[in-house]
Amino acid sequence: MKVALLLIAMGFGFKIFAEASTNAKKSIKNLGRLVGAFIMIVALVGTVCKIGWIIKCSNYGKGGSFCPIHEKQGLVGHPDITSLKR
Repeated sequence: MKVALLLIAMGFGFKIFAEASTNAKKSIKNLGRLVGAFIMIVALVGTVCKIGWIIKCSNYGKGGSFCPIHEKQGLVGHPDITSLKR
């Protein structure tokens, strides 16, 4: 779901970039291109990170790397708060 939203954001960034490229005013053109490029870059980096996170966590049950989403344990070395007496 989040990957789809990031890809939609990338599309809107491209739309802003393309619309700004056709604008006659140079200042609006440069600002629109800058904003569109920024949105596309942020969405692309977010998409790559999210896909990497999904791949990393998909190997968790197969002897893969640590995945905090599937980790259910509490903090190691800390006592249970409910067992403390006042």
